[in-house]
Amino acid sequence: MFLFSSALLADDISLSYSIQPRWFDYNDESYINTTEDLIEKTNLVSTQILELVTGTENIALTATLKNRLQSDKKAESEVTVKELVYANTLGNWDYSVGRRISSWGVGSAFRPLDVVQQQDLQDTDQETITGVNQLALERFSGMSSLGFYLINPSEDNQQSGKKQLAIITRFSESKEKGDWQGLLRLSQLHKLQAGIGGLYVINDALELHGSVLYSARYQRMEHSLSGQNENLLATEYPWETVEYHDAKSWMLGGNLTWSERHNLIFEYWFDPLALDKSQWAEQLNLMQEQNLLLGSPAPQQAVQGNLAWSTEALANPHLVQDNLFLRWSYQGDEYLPQASILYSPADSSFMFSTSLGLDKYSMKFNIGLRLFSGSQDSVYGQMPVTSQLFLTAYGDF
Repeated sequence: MFLFSSALLADDISLSYSIQPRWFDYNDESYINTTEDLIEKTNLVSTQILELVTGTENIALTATLKNRLQSDKKAESEVTVKELVYANTLGNWDYSVGRRISSWGVGSAFRPLDVVQQQDLQDTDQETITGVNQLALERFSGMSSLGFYLINPSEDNQQSGKKQLAIITRFSESKEKGDWQGLLRLSQLHKLQAGIGGLYVINDALELHGSVLYSARYQRMEHSLSGQNENLLATEYPWETVEYHDAKSWMLGGNLTWSERHNLIFEYWFDPLALDKSQWAEQLNLMQEQNLLLGSPAPQQAVQGNLAWSTEALANPHLVQDNLFLRWSYQGDEYLPQASILYSPADSSFMFSTSLGLDKYSMKFNIGLRLFSGSQDSVYGQMPVTSQLFLTAYGDF
C-alpha cells in the first residue's frame, strides 16, 4: 500500500494512498504508565490513507479515507473533507469561502503565527491537516499581500480552539533578502493577538528566521490537585481551565547549509501554553503518589480513574515551555538521512529522532526511530513510551 498519483487520471485529479505502521515500546517505570485495563498499550498501529485532490478553476477539494489498524482491535475508518473552498476574483481582490488550510508561520518545529490552526510538527504520522471554515478577502500587489479573514463565521464566541469565531488582518511582503509578515487577530478567548515574523537570507549558506505572537489573554489546563498533598484522589474531572494575561510565544532559529548537501536547522522557542518547570514537578509528584496507592486500601477504581485523568498532562503538543530543536539532514541522490533532537533545558530531558529516506524508482520510503530519555523526575524521562519505530511508504506515478 503506497502513496501514488495515477497518470491515467485527469490533470486536475490525483489519488494517493499511503501506509504508515508504528511500533511502540513502553516505559514500565513511568508514573504516567497506567494499567493495561485503563490505557491499552498497543505495540503496533498502522494507518492507511486514501487521499483525493481535485478541483476546477474556482473550486479546490481535498478529501481522505483513513483506516486505522490496531493490535487485537477492530479497524476504524473515517472520511474527512480536508479542504473544500470556492475562490474567485472581485475587481483587484481575490475572495474565497469554505474549509481552507491556512499555515502562515515560519519555522520547522514551532510556528507561533499559525493562529488559524496549529499542526503538531513533531508527529511522525504524515497526514494532510484539516482546514478551518473561513471567509477570506485578499489583495496581491507585486511582492506584497493584504488579507482579511473571518474564521468560523457560523460559530459563536463561546467556542474554543479550531471552532472559535475570529477576525484576522494580515500583511506580508517579500524582498530580495527575505520575507516578513504581520497580523492582528480578534477573538472572544484571546481578545487581541498581534504577531510579526519573517526570515532573512544572510548568504547562500545561512538563513535566519523568527516570529513572536502577543496574546492579551490565554487559557491553560491545570490539574486541581497538583501542588498539594492533602488529597490525592479527585471525585470529578480534575483538569481546570486557568486564565492568564499578556503572554508572548516566540521562536528564533536559522537554517545552515554546507557542502551543498548538508543542512542544519536550529530553533529555540517559548510556548506559554505548556506547563512550566514547577508545575511539571508538582504534576509528576502527584502521579507518583497516585501510583503508590495501587494495591493499597484506597478505592482501586478511584485510583485507576485518577491515573487515567492524569495522563491528559500529555495532551499539549508542546510539553514544556522552553525548547531547543536541532535537525541535521543530508540530501543524497537516493538516500536521505536525517537526525533531530528536541531538548528541554528545564530538566535536561530530550526526544531524539533519526530516519533514513529512500527516493528511487518513483517510490519513496522513510524508516526511523524515536527515543525519549531523561532523569526520573524529567518530562521526557517519564514518557509512557520509551521508543517508537516508524515507517512511511509512498510513491508518485
